[in-house]
Amino acid sequence: MSLPERHPYGTARSQFGELFLPSGGGPWPVAVVLHGGFWRAQYSRRLMRPVCEDLAARGWAAFNVEYRRLGRLSGGGFPRTLEDVAAAVDHLAELPAHRRVGTADQGGGDHPVRPTGGHEPVQPAHRRVATPGEAGGHGPVQPAAGGDDPLRPASGDEPVQPAHRRVGAPPGEAGGHEPVQPAIRNDDPARPAGGASRALDLSRVVAIGHSAGGHLAAWLATRERARVPVTAVVAQAGVVDLRLASELGLSRGVVNRFLGGAPATVPERCAAASPAERLPLGVPALLTHGGRDDIVPPVMSERLAAAARAAGDEVELVVAPDEGHFGHLDVANPLWRAVTEWIR
Repeated sequence: MSLPERHPYGTARSQFGELFLPSGGGPWPVAVVLHGGFWRAQYSRRLMRPVCEDLAARGWAAFNVEYRRLGRLSGGGFPRTLEDVAAAVDHLAELPAHRRVGTADQGGGDHPVRPTGGHEPVQPAHRRVATPGEAGGHGPVQPAAGGDDPLRPASGDEPVQPAHRRVGAPPGEAGGHEPVQPAIRNDDPARPAGGASRALDLSRVVAIGHSAGGHLAAWLATRERARVPVTAVVAQAGVVDLRLASELGLSRGVVNRFLGGAPATVPERCAAASPAERLPLGVPALLTHGGRDDIVPPVMSERLAAAARAAGDEVELVVAPDEGHFGHLDVANPLWRAVTEWIR
């Protein structure tokens, strides 16, 4: 795997993505990767580089998207952050040697991450990655404590053998990575895009996002008239219900700042931005969560899973009882293994 390529999708400083490509020839399915940090400018796409490297080692082209965020010089928030991630995904069609849905070289068959029309009722797939003797369910969720949610390294990960529905067939397995560190700077561009031979299979585009990035990944599935539609969604501890996140006061009420007001005062913005209010998603979805997550509580994923299934979506929910908020970013963690098994 070579250095990632930097691809601007706009003219603003934060409107670019890093494209991690597998070794060898394509066509490769695409993972659009979206970092978290409660949409704040002090967190960047660097958080997701280890998982992007792992995806590339498994045969996926990983597009690590930066976007405008909340901050004095960043210019993000509603609707600009949403516009940015939509533009980033659509920019994939501008890259050379991509392969689009319905072209002559596309094989037949019904791949789970291709766009689907309509849904058949599905059985709930809520799996708890549990320790022996553990009872299911969660207690009442309390509003998140104050502080700026510093990125803490995951600890105490127990090996778990998850059993998942599989969504593709990229080859190979990757090794471990060093622990993820918080990213403050945003001024280290990847290698400029070159003319390397590559092929992106745009009939298989999975949006993968952590925390606030999980919100953006799920939102991408619901947008209309997309030039490049996402065909599956992975939300890792996703802030997928903005109204609930506001009620819980997550990260000192950051949702109200993102929307430009509380959901009750700007209901039209909340309806436009919150995946929970835009169901059905219309594509298969995996929701992963740590049972000990005190930054984005598991009820966020649990409620969306129930509502999305009721709306006809195919949703798998994985809750690892002993994990917190940041195990998703560790490629050796069972929460990330759940993702790689699901998209396989």
